[in-house]
Amino acid sequence: MRIVFFIILSGFIFVGCSTKDPLTDEYSIQNPTNCVDSLEENMIEVRVYADSFQRDGNFPNFVVVDTSFYINNEIQRGDIVYFEDKQGLSIARVLALPKEELEIKKGQVYINNRKLNTFYGHEYRWAGGITSEKIDTFTMDNILIDNDSYFLAGDNWWRSPTFEPIQKKIIEGKVIGILCK
Repeated sequence: MRIVFFIILSGFIFVGCSTKDPLTDEYSIQNPTNCVDSLEENMIEVRVYADSFQRDGNFPNFVVVDTSFYINNEIQRGDIVYFEDKQGLSIARVLALPKEELEIKKGQVYINNRKLNTFYGHEYRWAGGITSEKIDTFTMDNILIDNDSYFLAGDNWWRSPTFEPIQKKIIEGKVIGILCK
């Protein structure tokens, strides 16, 4: 009887430890749609040179970046940030935050062993046209993000200007929308 009880109890413990609620992001949007009437002192319009955010051909060619946004706000998962690295200035989305563990299994992002259940939490490939294809070719071992770094990627990883942790000090601002013309 004790053996049966132990087996049942072990099963509950295993199931309880192996299933975690997924991480969700209900606030981030794929394409910046906020319409900015005019550029303020802390804003710049930036040309998007790569197609790393295209999933449906609708990502804008120019975006507005608020260069002072992170003075009073924290960088959040899902933010599209403007940054400068060894390749120059570009934009990418925040996937993982400082002190988090990121892993990718068959194209699916996991943060601290929790599935990132949002439109940018899975690998996609866009090759023109009006839709992108969800694929599961990429796997990456677990990495720990440093205390002052963020893991960035474009929504189409294979065309992304970066796919790695970057230090906070090179993040220049947040993409807040498009300029109304």
